[in-house]
Amino acid sequence: MRVFLTGATGLVGARLVKRLLERGDDAVVLTRRPDFAKQQLGSAVTAVEGDPGRQGDWMAKAAACDGVISLVGENIFSRRWNPEFKKVLVDSRVNSTQNVAQALASSPRRSDGTSKVLVSASAIGYYGPHGDEELTEASPPGADFLAKLCVDWENAARAAERSGIRAAFVRVGVVLDKNGGALAKMLLPFKLGRWWAGWQRQAVDELDSSRRPG
Repeated sequence: MRVFLTGATGLVGARLVKRLLERGDDAVVLTRRPDFAKQQLGSAVTAVEGDPGRQGDWMAKAAACDGVISLVGENIFSRRWNPEFKKVLVDSRVNSTQNVAQALASSPRRSDGTSKVLVSASAIGYYGPHGDEELTEASPPGADFLAKLCVDWENAARAAERSGIRAAFVRVGVVLDKNGGALAKMLLPFKLGRWWAGWQRQAVDELDSSRRPG
């Protein structure tokens, strides 16, 4: 199977490309930096230069594949959420997914006549803030910024269904990995907390030791 990917050099995408190659699939990755993508993902991938947020020649390459996995989207942890950055978050997901769906719609079937598949990333932010109650795919979306973003993001991918393409959504949670993602940003305060607790214990021990009679 020939699979076209956006967001392939990201934390999830890089591991997914590795698994696709291991099972014998052809991985075609869209990237703004082909040399970097080849260096990171290996020479076995086909690197197509382009920006998913802009229509271009890359769309024909996507249409020629059996399916698309779209993981594109600006990292929500990379900057403060001011109005300008919120627009970046929306555009990098919704506009890019619209372009991917349009590319697939131009050639919705594989060579054997079966429909192509679009697997589009989404996020558990779809549901909005909740406690510990159980949520399912049938649970309604929330009303906050992230929830509305996820709804628009998924709707952009659903446009491909009008051409007979099967769309599937992966509502990703917080990805924890020692090499990146949320964990990398959480580790520093965690380590500082451990250091501070250790320093306090040492200070208390030294104080107690100084008070003991010689």
